[in-house]
Amino acid sequence: MDRSSFFYVANWKMQFTFDQALSFCENNKKHFLRMASQAHSRIILCPSFDVLHSIASLFKDALVAVGAQTCSAYGLGAYTGEVAAESLAQAGATYCIVGHSERRGLCAVTDEIIARKIAQLLSNEICPIICVGESRSEYEAGKTQKVISRQLKSACEAIVREKGVSSVSFCVAYEPIWSIGTGDIPSEDYLYEIFEKIKSYVIAVLPDADCTLLYGGSVNENNIDYLKGIEGIGGFLIGGASLDFQKFEKIVT
Repeated sequence: MDRSSFFYVANWKMQFTFDQALSFCENNKKHFLRMASQAHSRIILCPSFDVLHSIASLFKDALVAVGAQTCSAYGLGAYTGEVAAESLAQAGATYCIVGHSERRGLCAVTDEIIARKIAQLLSNEICPIICVGESRSEYEAGKTQKVISRQLKSACEAIVREKGVSSVSFCVAYEPIWSIGTGDIPSEDYLYEIFEKIKSYVIAVLPDADCTLLYGGSVNENNIDYLKGIEGIGGFLIGGASLDFQKFEKIVT
């Protein structure tokens, strides 16, 4: 990836109501389009399910992409409360986050379930943004590599089962759980090593894949220059700072 080219994924979680999210996009539409038109910007907005179609329609045929924050591990059927990848595709989602630490922790989402979600997304031509990362206790115990390898193994096996080893596009977002919302950013050497390991693993299993590596965890306008300078990072998964347009604009530009 061009060193000046990055993905910017705004994960709004459940911070906006329907009206707030839509107003945020309507009020800043021209600015989003301007940023997205810049050669180094790939902007992906991930709102909650209820407003996803409205925002996708607002940016239809534009360079701003829309993603979901998760999807069902199942196809259409009797699964109360679930949202199928097929429906997300019809609503305008071209990306979807899977395996975020909050889903793993709060909703007991396992590697097996995440693998099923990945298969559903790929079968509906949605690019998965696969989150991996370790807890603080795992980090302090020196288990980071073991945890990430386990998570990647399950995800990559799902991709191979669904698409074989042919060219396929997806993202892997490394989010150390101990960094999310804390302001604690790993060192440059540490991140370089992690991303080299992730890249090596993916290449070994899926040599023809188009895999973009993202970093998430306390990304903001104050540390973005530092993060952009770390080799191997192709983009960012941004939480709280993406809820303030001025902060998000500073991150992108």
